Amino acid sequence: SAQHQIRLLELLPNLTGHKSSPLIGRITHVDLAAPPPYTALSYCWRDASSADACARLHLSSTEYLEITENLARALRRARHRQQSCLFWVDQICIDQQNVAEKSSQVALMSQIYSKASRVRVWLGE
Repeated sequence: SAQHQIRLLELLPNLTGHKSSPLIGRITHVDLAAPPPYTALSYCWRDASSADACARLHLSSTEYLEITENLARALRRARHRQQSCLFWVDQICIDQQNVAEKSSQVALMSQIYSKASRVRVWLGE
């Protein structure tokens, strides 16, 4: 059902191997009852040194999401060199402007984390 759909980020590989190469991904919708293997990423939204700094997650050649620098660092560290990976990340996978969606997704968070094949915690560099 639509109530149990979540978004996942398919983070594309870092083919160049350069740590600073752009973050590129796609958003996909999945049924939480039978999701593909994904990693739930837990991290601090803000870090004191760059509270307002923003980075970009490119979704196409013309579309991007602004994400916190701390999340960008976590994704850069987590991405693979040769294959795409699926992540659930609250800042990306929940529409932060949609109050109704936010409350329904927050209610699903325990399921989101328990259905993840892996949970990764980012404490910073």
